[in-house]
This record gives sequence, structure tokens and C-alpha cells, in this order.
Amino acid sequence: MSLINAFGLDNPLAIAWEVVPFSFVVDWFLPINRYLKNISALNGLELIHATVFKRSVSSYSLRTYQTHSGGFSTSAQFGDVYYSRSLIDQIPPENFEVPNLSQLIDSWKFETAFALLEQRRR
Repeated sequence: MSLINAFGLDNPLAIAWEVVPFSFVVDWFLPINRYLKNISALNGLELIHATVFKRSVSSYSLRTYQTHSGGFSTSAQFGDVYYSRSLIDQIPPENFEVPNLSQLIDSWKFETAFALLEQRRR
């Protein structure tokens, strides 16, 4: 198995994506190859010690509005930050989630691609 990993042949999806014509162009906008390679990134490794850190943030607001009949107005905002750390014996699968499309879209890349295409037309 380690020889297969050494030559990068352990992930047929990544290999198939790399032989698709112009896949590098798609990868410039959407990092598909990076996520396909993450599938087998930890093959052949032995987990000895691992720790997961989590940070949770919450905020609350309480408002009481003043009425026309002479009531009162109260406003309060508070929040909480919670940190936790736990030891694990295997890599959790959520580490390889695919981000949503809004995290992947980079307007600079689209603008640069448009400018390059515009120069090519001239």
C-alpha cells in the first residue's frame, strides 16, 4: 500500500480528474482537485495523538420597548464564548466537508479571467 501511496495511485478519482481536458482551468475557479486529493490524504498514516478544539460563540439580546401609555424600555445584549478540547482516536469525517459555493467563489479570479480573455481577443 505504501508504494501505491508513494506514486500517488491510491486515489482513482483524483487521477481521473487530472486527465480531464482543461480540468486545471476549472480548478482555478473551484478547487475540485484539492478536495479529491483530501480523500486519500491520510492513507498510510497512523494516528498517535490528536486533539480537537471547538469554539462556540453565542449572543443574546433582550429588548423591551416603551409603549405610548408610559411604559418602559429595556435593552440588554450579552454573549458567551465557549472553548472545548477533547482527545480523539480517529480523524472525524467532518474534517473533509466540502464548503458551500459562496466560500469558493473568488471574484478576483473571475475578473482576472475576464481581463485575460479580453486581452486575448485584441
